[in-house]
Amino acid sequence: MDEIILNEIRQQKGTLHQFWADDRLFYQMYCNSFTDRIIREKRILEFDTPNRVKVTYEYDVAAKENKNKDNENNDNKEEMVFLFLPDKRKNWLKVFFDGKRLTIPTSEKIRDMLYEFVEDDIKALIKKLYLQQEGPELWAEIWKGKKSIPCFVYATEGDLLTSCGLAEITFYDFLVPDDSIKSSWLFDEKYYKYSYPIIAKGNSWLYVKSPSRFDINVSSATKGVEKNPENDPEISSFIIKGIENTADVCFSVAIKVPVTLKFWYASLVALGLLFILTFIVVSIVGIIKDLDIQKFSPVYAQVGISIIAAIIATRGWLMNEETVLGRVSNWITGIVIFIVMLLLGVYTYILL
Repeated sequence: MDEIILNEIRQQKGTLHQFWADDRLFYQMYCNSFTDRIIREKRILEFDTPNRVKVTYEYDVAAKENKNKDNENNDNKEEMVFLFLPDKRKNWLKVFFDGKRLTIPTSEKIRDMLYEFVEDDIKALIKKLYLQQEGPELWAEIWKGKKSIPCFVYATEGDLLTSCGLAEITFYDFLVPDDSIKSSWLFDEKYYKYSYPIIAKGNSWLYVKSPSRFDINVSSATKGVEKNPENDPEISSFIIKGIENTADVCFSVAIKVPVTLKFWYASLVALGLLFILTFIVVSIVGIIKDLDIQKFSPVYAQVGISIIAAIIATRGWLMNEETVLGRVSNWITGIVIFIVMLLLGVYTYILL
């Protein structure tokens, strides 16, 4: 978009400036017919894998106060209702209200509907800059430059617009990695930041479930966030209360390898490396002393084969999620190959 137009928008004080400067606040101020009636919110994060999460928003919605009797004759009137502003486009987004699935309008339909809020500022902008564009045409250009992706749904006067009930939003997402935390040299455990914008007037909840065979560790330093007691390392849940509904609560989410399995695979790597080092030293000594096969103990071969057998027996879990366990998998694969080559090479040399 032209820099002259952008600078002029920044100098304005109206709705167009608000849209460009902070579109989240814009939707809260001018499209709040639904969000202002959310009395409590629950968010559920269910990790399918350490990288991909299924997200569910549940909104308990109060009925609209002072419902106009004229609306009783317009129960089938369809309008677009704002739900939330995603940080990025969501995969497989679905919206339900009391079990009924709602239709999501296209970006162009949303853009055209919002034009009435910025029309006066658009016309003032055209007049001041002597632009040749029509209002809707300039608004389309501004919309494209802002790349705003609000989630609206079609609703009628008889349901989401006025009635109480339960709204549910589901989609698949990828969380923002927390680059400030470095994973270990052996396990590439995942660390994320999750931002929870508070919308509800009452309490809010967060429930996080780890991917299969992994543990989860969730924490927040924000006051007003209380962790619910639990004994399951695969689940964390929180209640958020006493926080203004314009604030963002930041959570730290860590996908961890269970301690027992981490100890087991770390022990296999350490044992494999120790065996390789020991076998190399013993082999060098044996070759220097010119030992024959009868004097070279078969215990070393038996120990090496046992390590390989232990790795093969438990390698199946390593294949479950390569993004977290890729490093230890590579180490163990290298150890197996090295042990096999050592055993073949040394015993072949002694036999010859």
